[in-house]
Amino acid sequence: MRPVVIIGAGLSGAVLAERCATVLKRPVVIIDKRSNIAGNCYDFIDDSGIMVSKYGAHIFHTSDEQVWEYVHNFSEWKPYTHRVLSSVDGKLVLFLSI
Repeated sequence: MRPVVIIGAGLSGAVLAERCATVLKRPVVIIDKRSNIAGNCYDFIDDSGIMVSKYGAHIFHTSDEQVWEYVHNFSEWKPYTHRVLSSVDGKLVLFLSI
C-alpha cells in the first residue's frame, strides 16, 4: 500500500496524519522543514525543567466536546483563563474569555 504524503506537521498536518493512519490504516509520510511536530504550538521542557513555548504563547479553546476529547488523547492540557484589561472612556474594563 502506498503511503499518504502530508506536507507540514503543524496542527492540521498532524491531525490528518493521525486520522489517515488510525482510521484509514494507511502508512503516512510527513515532510516538514522543522524538526518538531505541532507547528507554532510546539512546547518543550528546557534544561531547567521549565516548559517553553518555542514559537510564542498559544491558546487552544473549543466548546465542541468531540474536539476536546480528541485532543486530550495526545497531550496533557493545563487550564487557562484569558484576561484582558482595557481602558474604555477612561474606565478600566476586564474582559474574561474562558
